[in-house]
Amino acid sequence: MCKNLEQLIVGHCAPTLAGLKIANLFCYPYRDVLSLNNDLVKLKKLLRVKGLNFKLIKRCSKKCQIYIYREQMLLKTLQQKDVARFLKKYNYPQSLDKALSHLANRFTSCNEFPHELGVFLGYPLADVKGFIKHGGKNFVCSGCWKAYSNKDKAEKLFTKYKKCKQVYIKCYKNGTPISRLTVAA
Repeated sequence: MCKNLEQLIVGHCAPTLAGLKIANLFCYPYRDVLSLNNDLVKLKKLLRVKGLNFKLIKRCSKKCQIYIYREQMLLKTLQQKDVARFLKKYNYPQSLDKALSHLANRFTSCNEFPHELGVFLGYPLADVKGFIKHGGKNFVCSGCWKAYSNKDKAEKLFTKYKKCKQVYIKCYKNGTPISRLTVAA
C-alpha cells in the first residue's frame, strides 16, 4: 500500500483504528485507477484481519472518498431502534452492505449532502438531527462534528479523538506500522 494512503489513514482514521470510534471518511487523491485498485486490495487485507472494513463511497477523476469502519460497532449502531427509524426516512435498508451502498448512492445522486452520514460516523443521533434541523447553525459546540445535545460529552470526545490522532501520527512517524496501530475488534 502506498505511503501516502497510509499517512492519510493514520491522520484521518486514528480513532477508528484505535477502536474508539465507529468510522471515518477521508478523501484520497490517487494517480491512476490501477494504482488505486492495488492500494484498495492491500487495504482490505490489512483491515479485515483486525475486524475493520472499508467502502469506496465516491470516486471522481483522481480522487475518491474512502469510508473505513468497524463492522460490529456500525452494525450495533444501525440496529438501534431510534437510528433505524431515522434512517428509514431516507430509505435505508436494514442490511449493512445495502445500507452502505445506499449511502454511496446518496453521495452521488442527491442534490444536497447526505447529512445522515453522521450516524455512520458514530455521531450522536441527537446531533445529526440537530444539524439537519438547524442547517448547521445554533450548535452548542463544535469539533469533529457540530454538537446540539450533550456539550460536555462531545467536548470530551473531541479531546480524546484529537489526542489519539496526535499519538498515532507520532507513532507512525517513528516507524510503527499501521498494522500495529490497528486494534483488533
